[in-house]
Amino acid sequence: MDKAKSPCFCINLRQASQTITEFYDTALQPSGLKITQFSVLKAARYLEPVSISALAEYLGLDRTTLGRSLRILERDKLLTLEPGQDQRERSVRLTEQGQVAYRSAYPLWKQAQQKITEGLGKEQVEILGVLLANLETATK
Repeated sequence: MDKAKSPCFCINLRQASQTITEFYDTALQPSGLKITQFSVLKAARYLEPVSISALAEYLGLDRTTLGRSLRILERDKLLTLEPGQDQRERSVRLTEQGQVAYRSAYPLWKQAQQKITEGLGKEQVEILGVLLANLETATK
């Protein structure tokens, strides 16, 4: 059943978000990671060592939402939460197992990115990026 398009921007974006999340989760399935987990690993790897607050800000997530993902990744031994420079803050760092998981998932993520680019076309992908950035600015 096709999802009805609503005049509500929020509903349409939520539906698109669900669709794209399912697309990436399916693409990443061989790695055992979900797109939410991969995104956290990718950002933490890029920024590490990084505080939870800085990682949440970089990903555009609140600390509570990020905390759930971090607990799962820590449980699965893909990252560690270590004392930070500030006593009140903890630092996120990928474990060797986390590095392996990231390297396993990265080519799958790249393939998914390429499939979207091929489906939409490079120009539409660029326009989408601009529209999403403008939407974020317009709603602040």
